[in-house]
Amino acid sequence: MKVLVCAGLLLVAGVLGLRCPSIELTGQSELLPEGAGPNAGPIFAGHYVRVFKNRLVMGGYGYQGWQGGMWVFRKEKGKWIYEDELLPDERVHGGYFGLNVDAWSDGTKYRIIGGHPFDTRFFGPRSGSANMFELVDGEWKRTFTFSAPSENGDGMKSAYFGYAVAVEGETAVIGARRQDDPDEGITKAGAVYIYERKRLREWQLVQTLRGSVASVQYGDEVHLHGTTNPNLTPRLIVGSPRHRVGSARVGRAYLYTRNAKGLWKLTKKFNPHKEEHEDWPNSPAGPMFNEQHFGEGVHTLGSIAVVGGERGRSELGYNTGSVYLYQEIDGEYKTIGSFYPDRKGPSFFGQRVSRYGNVLVVSAWGDNKSGTRSGAVYVAVRCQGYEWRIVKKIYRTDSNGIVTAQPEDEFGKGVSIDDRHIVIGCPKCDTGPEGKEDRGASYVYRWNYGPDVIVP
Repeated sequence: MKVLVCAGLLLVAGVLGLRCPSIELTGQSELLPEGAGPNAGPIFAGHYVRVFKNRLVMGGYGYQGWQGGMWVFRKEKGKWIYEDELLPDERVHGGYFGLNVDAWSDGTKYRIIGGHPFDTRFFGPRSGSANMFELVDGEWKRTFTFSAPSENGDGMKSAYFGYAVAVEGETAVIGARRQDDPDEGITKAGAVYIYERKRLREWQLVQTLRGSVASVQYGDEVHLHGTTNPNLTPRLIVGSPRHRVGSARVGRAYLYTRNAKGLWKLTKKFNPHKEEHEDWPNSPAGPMFNEQHFGEGVHTLGSIAVVGGERGRSELGYNTGSVYLYQEIDGEYKTIGSFYPDRKGPSFFGQRVSRYGNVLVVSAWGDNKSGTRSGAVYVAVRCQGYEWRIVKKIYRTDSNGIVTAQPEDEFGKGVSIDDRHIVIGCPKCDTGPEGKEDRGASYVYRWNYGPDVIVP
């Protein structure tokens, strides 16, 4: 019987299974926070990453005394070239700028939004802000600063405005996961603010979405798609990873669609599958196992939504993590795929997810194959019969494919995919000529479909 080994997955030909395309990676590039200087302290570059068209941005919230920064790279003639360093409108010690980033381009317009959730300037400690950058005449310019709308009664210390950000076309979305609801009197309900650009360089608040329960971290993560294509339904997915079932913080995700009047309406609530949380409120394993954090990772693209829970339960036990795919079919969302890691223990599988077409990448930055939290990334594909399966697992390696992962690298903390590239952030990798501790990096791979394999 013929045995194929592919990136740590054992595939046995000739047995009953699905025919799936394999994924081949070539041309690995290591991108560093250029210009940071040899004596820069922990930067954590790659904590969050986005690849868009021929550009890539990575955030590093530890830069210059935890003020934070972002670094942009441009691809030319097959090579990634450092383009610019982006900083907030005002440097704030401990501001954590770049903790969360998003980017969008249609090939002509280029936009990057960076969260600044620990900013103190507007409403006190950790009240937060966000900055929009645009490519103007070949240079990146900061064009707008967002803060919580005080005219609505919003804005407070520890709201974490900017903890989650998203941008597409003329729409920007910003999450504040601990903002109070001033109208309903719900403390730490969380909020999501939706902005549209009405005139050149002016962004106006058009709608506010709010959590309905205290302390559930509504707005912890957001993702936006479909606002620029008239043939698509605009969709926004919002994570609330501390939503409670009984005393268990199992999590939830909310999907909104924009109607013809421009209003965003709740379409679907995604909850963890029953078998994952039904016994959690009374789990004999102890309080630490009563959480799943479903909604920590969210993504929407077309009719398919992806939701990850970094502490989901699998056959290997509690806290391994889980990811679910849902597709809208005849007006209803149905589960079309579920994924779990191949190792025991807290791998934080599903804290970040990114999908392009029939390929899904899932972070597992706590994977312990090369030591505690050395990290890994899983790649899943759509197979024969519209089933989805994991076909590859990526570890940190050198350009020759030799594993270089080290304990506490957190390889996979950030993930992003487009039609040509998979980008993986490694915020605690010791990188640069000096091997500076926790400097961080992003690793870019060119991906292609390979020969079909049979997957159980």
